[in-house]
This record gives sequence, structure tokens and C-alpha cells, in this order.
Amino acid sequence: MQKKITNAIESVIQQKFKKWELLIVNDGSSDNTLQVCNTYARKDERIKVYSQKNKGPSSARNTALNLINGDLLMFLDADDTLEKHTLSILVSVFEEDNNIDLCIFAWNIIRNGKKITHKFSKRELRGNKEDYFRNIAYSFNLDIYSGGYPWNKVWKVKTIFKDGMIKFNEHVVLLEDRLFALEARL
Repeated sequence: MQKKITNAIESVIQQKFKKWELLIVNDGSSDNTLQVCNTYARKDERIKVYSQKNKGPSSARNTALNLINGDLLMFLDADDTLEKHTLSILVSVFEEDNNIDLCIFAWNIIRNGKKITHKFSKRELRGNKEDYFRNIAYSFNLDIYSGGYPWNKVWKVKTIFKDGMIKFNEHVVLLEDRLFALEARL
């Protein structure tokens, strides 16, 4: 996990867009992950590290939600990395259209050393809220409508807090990210 978290943090640090805050929630790691994160936090004031007993991904994400300071929110799991222009591109989407509350973006998967890019179908690109809900809630295809993953979306923070904060359900252990994505989108 230490190597993965290092890659994830480095991918944020190397962003061309520099006005970000990285909230890292260490969810009871048993290796040197916490030390790695703390080393980065000592070097860069934009990185904040919080630690808790192992309570699972929903609890860790909820901890981060309680600590948000910015206007935009995105999740980055320890095994994820960003291309160096990702934040610049995503922030520009919100700057160009103030009515956007959510931006869903494509991702790459590395399989057998090859980069495979997820491409959205025309149906996904033209979908409305009802299509989004139906296809995430009822589809067994985890890639359609971005699968309900939280890590390929950017939300306006006020969207997450509009009727009281939307949180991850800590009692749901499978597809809890889909549930959050649906609640945050409705």
C-alpha cells in the first residue's frame, strides 16, 4: 500500500493546477502508510493527514467530508493517480458554467501493462438525471454511467451539503459508493 499511496500523493503534487487541498484519512493501516503520508504533510501544507482506527472506506470518506474547506470535492483512493492536467481541466469546467454541480470524467485502467481508457457512450453523455439513476441503481455493468464510483467525479461542495450533508452509509459494505453517488446526484 505504501507504494500506491506514494504514487497517488505524487500525482496530486505534480498537478499544473496548484490551488488544492489533499485530505488523507489513514483508516488504520498496519504498514508504514501513515508515516509516508505524514512525511508528505510536513513538506507541503496543502496536505493534511488524519488517522482513525480501521472503520472502512465509508467512514474514512465521511471523515474527509467533515473536513472539507474548498468549493469542489473529488475522491482519490490510495491506488488511484491523476494525469498532471486533471485538476486544471476539471476546475475549468466549473469556471465555464456556474450551473454545473457535478462533473463525471473518464479514467484509465492499466491491465497487463497497457493503458485502457474508459470511453463514455453517447447514451451516457446525453443522459438525464433519471437515466443516471436508473443505470447506476439497476445496472450490473459497473462501468456504465461511471459505475457510481466516487473517484471519477467532482462535485460542488454546496451540492453535497444542500439539504444537510450527504454521507456514505457506513452500514452498507458493498456498493456503498453507488448509493452515495445516487444520493449526491438527486
